[in-house]
Amino acid sequence: MTSEVRSPIIGVLSVRDVRAVFGEKLAAMTTFKAMVLAPDGGMPFVGEVDLARKKSGPGEHIALQCPTCERASLTLCVSEAALKCRACARRLTVRQREHALPSWSAQGGEEHDRILRLLAGCGKTTRSARRRAVKLIDELLAADQDRLAAVSELAHAALLASAVFEYELATMPTETDLAFELAVERAEMGPKYWKYWL
Repeated sequence: MTSEVRSPIIGVLSVRDVRAVFGEKLAAMTTFKAMVLAPDGGMPFVGEVDLARKKSGPGEHIALQCPTCERASLTLCVSEAALKCRACARRLTVRQREHALPSWSAQGGEEHDRILRLLAGCGKTTRSARRRAVKLIDELLAADQDRLAAVSELAHAALLASAVFEYELATMPTETDLAFELAVERAEMGPKYWKYWL
């Protein structure tokens, strides 16, 4: 049994979208026709997509079969006018791409990803997810304010130390001043000075 599906997300065909179109009939189907637009404006995929069964716990779920590796997948992506699973298409999530970078933990990449996952999750965003996202944003802003205060104190201390150093440098006698003072001392001591050194 075949039917046609148009994916609402550009570049991605998911089981959720297919289930929304076919409903109960999906359980009896083995293949369907689909058109999926390429995300970069390139050639779209137009053709048949095979369905597969994916083991999940004690049972199985309907999934899409990747034509490249033949594994069951919940989503297929358009890559070079063909459908591929995310592994075959080399499409990684932000977490998968950036978790090893210094900015992930040091500059808030992980928190940014967590907020996006809460607010842009599958389907509708729940009130509790929005509340958790707002709470996380408030915590991040408070932490940023604390870090800003600490950096301001450090900057103030550095400026003060720099001003003290510049003052000491300005009041420090130069080599010419030291040579003049030594000459005056020699003149005042007269022969005593030379006896001391000889």
